[in-house]
Amino acid sequence: MDDRTHDDSLHVTLPEAGVRSTPHDAAMATLDFEELYRRHAGDVHGMALRMLCDAREAEELTQNILVHVWQNFHRFNGGSLAAWIFRVSRNYLLNDARTKARLSRRLSFDDDVVGATANATPVSLETMMSIETAIAGLSPGQRMVFTMHDVEGFSTSEVAEVLGIAAATVRVHLSRARKAIGTVLRA
Repeated sequence: MDDRTHDDSLHVTLPEAGVRSTPHDAAMATLDFEELYRRHAGDVHGMALRMLCDAREAEELTQNILVHVWQNFHRFNGGSLAAWIFRVSRNYLLNDARTKARLSRRLSFDDDVVGATANATPVSLETMMSIETAIAGLSPGQRMVFTMHDVEGFSTSEVAEVLGIAAATVRVHLSRARKAIGTVLRA
């Protein structure tokens, strides 16, 4: 007999007389990693693909997320396993994006300038130094938004989500950063 319900929740079997059981104990008894992966990889991969827009990275993070879910299964307190995996997946993906944003902040200004101008026409050393100076003169918020949006190619909504700020705030920082850089370049 199949002890899973139609909504893909786990069936909690009754414990033997006198034995205490938690939802976690029962869930672990009826689910192994391969089954967890088979049942939930598609949903996790779909979410990762929508958030990342990169199939290879989505596949890699899907595997990482499901290993993380398995290793942290003791935190599952019952209820819908699919909903819990969704929350864990979302949080894992957001944390991964934040980590990548922090790493991108550590790039030197030279790397930022080279990345920003890689597809542009060649510029003089003086212009590159002016751009570097302009970027260095931005507030930390403007510099992060400018780098993520204009250099790394994140959308306004992605920058907002990663940094935990409103999309309108991203647009304000981006506008001010571009204005400041333009002012330095026109001088």
